[in-house]
Amino acid sequence: MPFPQAASEHYREQQRLTVAVVANMRRLWSQMGDDFDSSWQQVGPRVVALLAAAQVATARSSDDYVSAVLAETEEIDDPVGRVNPRRFAGTTSGGKPLADLAVGAVIRAKTAKVKSSTEALAVGGRWLDMATQTAIADTSRSATSVAIASRPDVTGYVRMVSLPACTRCSVLAGKAYRWNSGFLRHPRCDCRHIPASPRAAREIIPNELRITNAVPLGGMQLATTSRGGVTTADSIIARATDRTEAIELLRRFGFVA
Repeated sequence: MPFPQAASEHYREQQRLTVAVVANMRRLWSQMGDDFDSSWQQVGPRVVALLAAAQVATARSSDDYVSAVLAETEEIDDPVGRVNPRRFAGTTSGGKPLADLAVGAVIRAKTAKVKSSTEALAVGGRWLDMATQTAIADTSRSATSVAIASRPDVTGYVRMVSLPACTRCSVLAGKAYRWNSGFLRHPRCDCRHIPASPRAAREIIPNELRITNAVPLGGMQLATTSRGGVTTADSIIARATDRTEAIELLRRFGFVA
C-alpha cells in the first residue's frame, strides 16, 4: 500500500503551519535596525515566543496523527498516556534553549562578510528561516516519537520522505526503524515518522523517487543528544533500556501525561 493518507494529510498540515510561522518570523525580523544588539532586545523575545508557540501547535497534533495512521492501517491503538505538547516548548530537540538558537540569526548578521547592514540582516534572516523550519520539524518528530513510544503495541515506524528531497533522504524513503531508533537528518529536513508494525512496514511502499531533482546536503546528524543537563524526549527514548523504562521516564519528565 502507499504511504497512509493520514500521514500525507499530517505532513501538509505541518507544512501550512511552518509557512505561516516563517512568514510571521520574517515580519518580526524586518523590525531589526542597524544596531543589531539594541534591536534584538526588542525583537528577540517575540521571536522566541513565536517559535515556542509553534512547537506547542505542532506537538499537539501528534497523538491524533498516530491514532489516525493506526486506524487506517488497522493496527492496535492503545496508548498508556497522552503527549504533553507544552513540554516541547522552549528548547530544541537537542536541549538547547530557544533563545540561544534564535540569537544565532544576530550572530550570522554580525559576522556576515557583506558591505551593508541591510545585506547582513538578509544573511541573518535566511539563517532564521532555516532555524525556524528545522525546529518545527524536529519538534514534530520528537512529539511523534513520544506518541509512538506511549503505544506499546506499536513496535516501529517507517521513514516518510516528501519530494523534492536530498539524495541522502531519498535513498532512505520507506526505511523501517524500531520504535526507539532515531534517524539521520539535516537542517530543513522534513522527513517524518509513520507508525507501523512489521506487517504494515512491509506493505508500505516508498514515494516514487525523483533522484534527478534531489539536492545533495551535508551535516546529517541524529537529534538524540541532550545539552547542559537538559533531558529531552529524544534522549530518553534513545537511552531507555526498554519500553517500560522509556514510558516511565517520559511520564516523569512531563512528556507524557
